[in-house]
Amino acid sequence: MKLTNQQIAYVNSDIQSFEIKWYELEVELTDHFISIIEDVWDKNQDLTFYQAKELAHQRFGKKEYKAIEKQRINILQKEYNRTQRKELTDYLKFPKIVMSILALILVYKFSFYFESTVSYIKTLSIIVLGLNFIHMMIWLWFRKVENERFLALEMTFRMTNSVMLGFYGFLVMTKDYLAIEYALPIACFLFVVTIAMILTSYHLTNKVFISIKKQYQLT
Repeated sequence: MKLTNQQIAYVNSDIQSFEIKWYELEVELTDHFISIIEDVWDKNQDLTFYQAKELAHQRFGKKEYKAIEKQRINILQKEYNRTQRKELTDYLKFPKIVMSILALILVYKFSFYFESTVSYIKTLSIIVLGLNFIHMMIWLWFRKVENERFLALEMTFRMTNSVMLGFYGFLVMTKDYLAIEYALPIACFLFVVTIAMILTSYHLTNKVFISIKKQYQLT
């Protein structure tokens, strides 16, 4: 038995009581819960809407929602990692491989303008840290689409932030734990890879943003 628009609105209000932060999960769970109610009602049409809803609640509640949210996060993390690996492999193909090598040489050449390797690596680390700060500001500004928060967009920002902080840590370690003759080329390599990952991350974020607006018809 199909629910009326008024009943669907009631279900949506009920789902919102779960305090769901993510709009796409709210939409998905609302559709899922409506399907459960309709299934319960089809099997026993003598029930009222409210009785069918209560029986549906026994099959699906906040605990199930948390499990679905956790599962979705894991899926998004895997999708992000897989897509970013694919994007990064493009930098190993012509013509991007040439650009990557030139960038590495250029970053290495810039070290000649610094008094010491340590000071140059510190500068590279500060640049990465600065980019991370800019990234955080962008995230705070664009974290919502039409005043709604989306898990897919949030996860993309989180993963990008983790990557940037991770490579910042690696850069800092090169000057502290590696012999000076190895520290510079490794730091330059890490810096170029970090920039490549940042570029791919922003590209992925933009794709997710556009996909969300299109899928949920947000302007």
